[in-house]
Amino acid sequence: MNEERLESILTSGVWGTCGPIEKLATKKLCDKLSEPGRPVFTVLTYSYSAAEEILSIAKRMGLISEDDPAYPMDFGFAGAVVTPSVSLYEFFYQIHHCGHRPGIGATVDLSEETIVGGDMRITEWQAGELLESLEQL
Repeated sequence: MNEERLESILTSGVWGTCGPIEKLATKKLCDKLSEPGRPVFTVLTYSYSAAEEILSIAKRMGLISEDDPAYPMDFGFAGAVVTPSVSLYEFFYQIHHCGHRPGIGATVDLSEETIVGGDMRITEWQAGELLESLEQL
């Protein structure tokens, strides 16, 4: 990882999860995997096994189909779940981000049906490494 990015991570105050580097890495991965007219959505996880577990939950619930596929990705130091489905992406996001929905922030909205999720989020450090790798492609 280059020194500028490393310094930005170390001085950001966001060393855990869901910070600006994670958002950049997510966008870059989606950009690399999307085709014109066929966007994909991705959730970055701390490991490949976490991505597999998210998919396992969705499969047990009967959410994944040929029309709404999903795939795990392994980066060695992190993982991801990729899908072209917005509804699957939102489900995966809740599973990986302690039940929080995309865009809601750090508050679980208990007024609606809520998914109880785990803490399978990628760290800023891992996201920095992933972003560096994606930029070299």
